[in-house]
Amino acid sequence: MLIDTVRRTTITTYNIAESLRYYVDTLGMEVWFDTTLVDEVVCEVYDLPAGTPVRVVILRGEIESAESTHGPVVSGMVGLMEFVGLSAPDQSPAARRPVSGEIVLMFGTQRMLEIESRITSAGFHLEGPPIRLGVSGRNVVYELLGRDPNGVRIAFSQMSEIYL
Repeated sequence: MLIDTVRRTTITTYNIAESLRYYVDTLGMEVWFDTTLVDEVVCEVYDLPAGTPVRVVILRGEIESAESTHGPVVSGMVGLMEFVGLSAPDQSPAARRPVSGEIVLMFGTQRMLEIESRITSAGFHLEGPPIRLGVSGRNVVYELLGRDPNGVRIAFSQMSEIYL
């Protein structure tokens, strides 16, 4: 196989403080790496004005790690990348119906009710209560759907006959 695993999903943001409130304060992820850099190659790749600082924060939850020939390999991380000092371009509000190419960031959990409570208490939006998905011959799965402060579609998934 040409690839090993998805190590990280990185989300661009124009309000990293609100993203950190969601992922760290509300969901309990921890900051693994945090830096601000000014790199002309990065500015060119992302079509940013020269000299734009870019803050990169990498978060992790409960992860598994292993060694490889390239050093430690970790998966399940979420990166946040903020273009410091730039305003967000105009965007239409996120639609409820998924659009082609839209990403769904899925987290596994055994604490669905706590996540639901924490998200709503923090003032973030959910699409509704957990839904039960039953597929013949497979475990019952409950999913809780919402969006992060950047509009990224988020799904929390719990395999259980009842959600806890």
